[in-house]
Amino acid sequence: MAKTSPPPPPAVPPIKEGYVRFMAPVAAESATSLLRIIDKKIAQGVKRLHLLISSPGGTVFHGISVCNYLRGAPLEVYTYNFGSVDSVGVVLFCSGLKRFSVPHARFLLHGVRFNTPGPMSFDEKSLDEHLKSINIDQFNIARIVGDTCGKTVKQITDCMNARTTLNPDQAKRFGLVHSIRSELVPANADLDIVYEDSMIRSGSPAAFPGAPMLMPFQIRLPGQVMPAPSPMAPVPPAPPAEPGGPAAYTAPQVESYTLSSRVGHYTSLIGCGT
Repeated sequence: MAKTSPPPPPAVPPIKEGYVRFMAPVAAESATSLLRIIDKKIAQGVKRLHLLISSPGGTVFHGISVCNYLRGAPLEVYTYNFGSVDSVGVVLFCSGLKRFSVPHARFLLHGVRFNTPGPMSFDEKSLDEHLKSINIDQFNIARIVGDTCGKTVKQITDCMNARTTLNPDQAKRFGLVHSIRSELVPANADLDIVYEDSMIRSGSPAAFPGAPMLMPFQIRLPGQVMPAPSPMAPVPPAPPAEPGGPAAYTAPQVESYTLSSRVGHYTSLIGCGT
């Protein structure tokens, strides 16, 4: 009696992947935009997130918060430097399980400082409070980068104090980058973009030239005049609700709001590339 072959194993469905291009300072507005995209990707069932970064740095608070959120999210995160990853942008880059850089890029590590919005007075205790905040911020950054690169906190702190700049080859030897490559986004990728003004656009690279861009989130800074939005494709009317059934779905509207200024706000910076 002839032996029958065992049935082939069931096909493994491909991992759903999503792409985000983040070309902005790390700040409240851009971090909010990025977190909204991440939450949307998770809700859509994305399991592998490709985060393309070019950033001059920004606030320690937002950089560490987004890094920790990505590390704790149900996502396999790959990060890419496609230009400059400076200051706390390096912390965001360290959220990647695998980390890549284009051949012509740079990384910048340097220490933490705090800025004041104008003339301010300090007593001994308030200065001590600021100094403690700077010390813990610098320690946390050094620990994140050190854990990523396999180096000690002291080694990374020394690099930060020396204002270390790395090209991609040096970053690879440093342990920050796994591979150097030019390829970033496939033409049919599910791509969301955070621009320098923190606006979001969604689509695919193939659809970008001349195509209407969906802008689900838009932020206007105090005193900033926003450009007219790109034309959007008409939304088809919702079907009428069935008698006794649930109410018909209404398409959400584009959201826009103004951020209020914050006088005397303390911000701990990791330099914005300066």
